[in-house]
Amino acid sequence: MTAAPLQWICDRPPRIPPPARPCAPFEELAEAALEDKLARADAAYRVHRKTPLADRARWLNNLAGILESEKDRLGRIMTLE
Repeated sequence: MTAAPLQWICDRPPRIPPPARPCAPFEELAEAALEDKLARADAAYRVHRKTPLADRARWLNNLAGILESEKDRLGRIMTLE
């Protein structure tokens, strides 16, 4: 049994992207700064997990609205990244 040939969308192979290049400069975090961010994230989680479900659902619905209104701009950023 032989495999069927690959079918591409629009009957063409995918475009090979150009070599990666940074879209913006960034500084690497020092270990202490990373540990601080992780500790703050852990503390936020411990508070968040005790937040009533109705509040969390409302926040997620608000976030969904923001993402929807910003989808073009965010899509461009995600494509670059």
